[in-house]
Amino acid sequence: MKRLRDKIDAERMRPPSALAVITALGYAYTRPDGVHVIPIGCLRD
Repeated sequence: MKRLRDKIDAERMRPPSALAVITALGYAYTRPDGVHVIPIGCLRD
């Protein structure tokens, strides 16, 4: 995620507002490097 973020041309577009990984199971948490880990079940209504 961080390598992809670093490839974005900051002069042409804004940097991402958040970095997130969607997983099948588990708990939602934020890693120490700022990447959010979100289980798909948390995205339901």
